[in-house]
Amino acid sequence: MKRKYWFYKFRLADQLLTSFGILLLLAGGISLGLNYYLHQANLEKEVQMKAISITRSLQIAVKTTRLERIEEIRQIVAEYTTLPGVLEVVVLDATGNTLAHTDHDEGDQPYEAVHPELKSAIQKARNTKTDVYQGMLLHGQPALVHILPFTIDPALQAGSPAIAISVLDLKLTEILHQFQQGVAKEGKI
Repeated sequence: MKRKYWFYKFRLADQLLTSFGILLLLAGGISLGLNYYLHQANLEKEVQMKAISITRSLQIAVKTTRLERIEEIRQIVAEYTTLPGVLEVVVLDATGNTLAHTDHDEGDQPYEAVHPELKSAIQKARNTKTDVYQGMLLHGQPALVHILPFTIDPALQAGSPAIAISVLDLKLTEILHQFQQGVAKEGKI
């Protein structure tokens, strides 16, 4: 009983061309997958840098503004919400009370009550006095949260630090990034 495979029925040149085509498709698929993975990693790094930039500038603004003039801090926080991809910006004092929040309705209650899923991350940032990043779903949108602890008054170094929080929309940031790349390819930027 002799068995012949359909692939052996073709000439050698056809077999080589078919094998080369399959190899080319496989290499192209791997290349596209790797390119997508690298693009996503680069995009996440860009979002992190934007979050750092927002929280660091908030830190400077709060340190240079007297706490009696809280309206100025609230105005600065409100201006950050006009940036594309920014969902929330919050400043908490050392006791955990909200000094400024992008949503004035939520600003009257403790931030940890509004977003209990961030309670452990905020406590970690307070205890370690280092930046904390956390991914979360906010209102059904994937978001990146950057929490930055800082000391308002250098004389109070031993106390609990104040907290600056920025929440960025990952989906909108990805769409904006793709749009900017498309415009740049057309030569309009």
